[in-house]
Amino acid sequence: MPDRVLIVDVPWDDLSLERAELEKVGAELVRASANDPATLAREIVGCSALLTDWTPIPAAVLEAGGDRDGPLRLVARMGTGVDHIDLAAAARLGIPVTRLPDYCVEEVADHTLALLLAIRRRVVEDAAAVRRGEWEEVHVGDLRRLRGNVLGLIGFGRTAAAVRERALPFGFTVLGENRTGDDRGTGCEMVARAELLERSDVVSLHAPLSAETARMVDAAFLARMKPGAVLLNVARGGLIDADAVLAALESGRLAAVGLDVFESEPPGERPEDWHPLVRHPRAIVTPHTAFLSRESLVEIRARPARQVADALAGRRPEHLVDPTVWERRETTRRS
Repeated sequence: MPDRVLIVDVPWDDLSLERAELEKVGAELVRASANDPATLAREIVGCSALLTDWTPIPAAVLEAGGDRDGPLRLVARMGTGVDHIDLAAAARLGIPVTRLPDYCVEEVADHTLALLLAIRRRVVEDAAAVRRGEWEEVHVGDLRRLRGNVLGLIGFGRTAAAVRERALPFGFTVLGENRTGDDRGTGCEMVARAELLERSDVVSLHAPLSAETARMVDAAFLARMKPGAVLLNVARGGLIDADAVLAALESGRLAAVGLDVFESEPPGERPEDWHPLVRHPRAIVTPHTAFLSRESLVEIRARPARQVADALAGRRPEHLVDPTVWERRETTRRS
C-alpha cells in the first residue's frame, strides 16, 4: 500500500508538481476536503506526511496522523514561518518539521524596496492624481532625496541582507539588528534596537513571529523612532499593533507606512470592516503579495514535496526546524 500524503490549504487546483515529486517514491497525494482542525484530524488518519501552507496545525491533528510505521514521518511547511504549527507537540510525538527559510528572499527584498521607493517618491499618490486629471507639482515639499537616508533592518537575516544589498546603491546607510549581532558576513553595521530606532529614517521589519516579537511595534516602540520616519513590514502582520501604528500616523510621528501583511488577513470580514490603517492616505498596503513570482510559486510547491519524498525514502530532508527530532527518530528506526 503506498504512503499517503495529505495536502492542506493550497489555493491552486493543479497538484501536478507536488505529485511528480511524490511519485518518485511511490507516494499518493490526497487533498484535504476542508481546513478546520476536526476535518484534518479525521482525514490525516493513515497518512504518512503532511504538506501545509497557512492553516493552524494543532496537537490534535498531529496526534491523529500516522501510518502502520508510527506517527507522521514529516510535516512540511510550504513557506518560511512555522508559528502556526504546534512544534512542541511535533517534538513530543517525534514528528520532524521542515520549512523553507531561504524561500522568496529575492521577491520579498524586491517588494521591500518597491514599497520604500513608492513612499519616498510618492508614486502611488501622484499616479492616482494623474488619473483624476490633475497635473500639478503639489508634493514637491514632501519629497526627499534617498542618498544619505538611514535604513534600519530589524531581524537581520537572509531577507534583510538582500534588502541591504539593494539599498546600498541608492546611497542608504544601512543598520542591522538581531538577537546575536551576526551580520551574516555582509559587513553591515549592527547596533542595538534602541540605537537603530533613534537613527533610522526608515525602519523595515524582517523578524519572525514569536511570543517575544508579537506586537513588538507598539506605542513605546514607535515613540523611540525618529520623528517623521517610515515603517515597513513585509514579515509577519502580528509584529505590529495596528492601532498604535494608526495613531502614530495620525499624530505625524510616522510619515508613512508600507505594509504587505496584517495580523488577520484580510484585515476584516468585509471590506467595510477592514482596519482603518488599510485606507490611511499615508499607508501603502499590498495584499500579502511580497512573496509572489512565477519562480517562487514553482519553488513553494516542488521543494516541500521533495522534502516529504526524501523523508519517506529515509533520506534526511533539507531545512529541518529541529534536526534532533529527525535524528532521534532515525536512531529508533534503525535499532
